[in-house]
Amino acid sequence: MLGRGPFLWVLVGLTVNVFGCVTSAPDTRGSQFANPAELRGDPKTIEEIRSAFTRFEQALQQRDLEGVMELYAERYRDRQFMKDDLKEEWQQALATYHSFSATHLITRVEAHSDNAQPTAFVTCSGSISAVSNATGTRVMLDSWIGEVHWMVEEKGAWRILVNASDERNPVDVRIASHQHHQ
Repeated sequence: MLGRGPFLWVLVGLTVNVFGCVTSAPDTRGSQFANPAELRGDPKTIEEIRSAFTRFEQALQQRDLEGVMELYAERYRDRQFMKDDLKEEWQQALATYHSFSATHLITRVEAHSDNAQPTAFVTCSGSISAVSNATGTRVMLDSWIGEVHWMVEEKGAWRILVNASDERNPVDVRIASHQHHQ
């Protein structure tokens, strides 16, 4: 999650610099559903999924590595990037930055809680920023638009298993409420 998306923010930063505006990221926080959001599944399950992102954000603000890692399934992967790799990256980020801010705007949830292994596909956009311990400035650590997370219920909580854009039939992947063909 941390390694993707910085190009967009570099481009925004360069554009903003050209016009003489502030280049730091805004300090926004929270998980919320877009209005309108496409929500498929029982309301309790959908709220549990949103709560998983909220717990992540709270753990991030408290710089609680184990709490941050609870968002990720034991078998988490992102291409060749596994959960242990992600934990090392988060450990480094938590040591290098403070005053974390995370935003998740959820535009679509497709939850299947009646399966033997409950799963969900969650489309969201968002960002993570923090204040550098070295410079005291807020920096963008990650951003994403229309990311589709394949989530599973594991040990009583919803967790990200993989970036679903790489796993689903491209016809099924929705980006920004439009069909996306790869």
